[in-house]
Amino acid sequence: MEYKSVQDALDRAADGSSEKPAKREFISVLSKAVYPKSNNQEAYIKAMNRSQITFGIGPAGTGKTYLAVAYCLGELLSGR
Repeated sequence: MEYKSVQDALDRAADGSSEKPAKREFISVLSKAVYPKSNNQEAYIKAMNRSQITFGIGPAGTGKTYLAVAYCLGELLSGR
């Protein structure tokens, strides 16, 4: 088993999600893609795509700030 597989499983368990998203949303920042690690993170990205204001509520360490900053940076750098 690879380290990444174990880390993904631990992240999903901590986030309360048991499986990876089927269709992966992503955020593009400086020609790099930021992918969600759980269904909840994917839902958060979709919410940011469809709303001007989005609140992310949840326990520490689940990626709320990281995804929000990546999304905003991607939008800013793309001129949107």
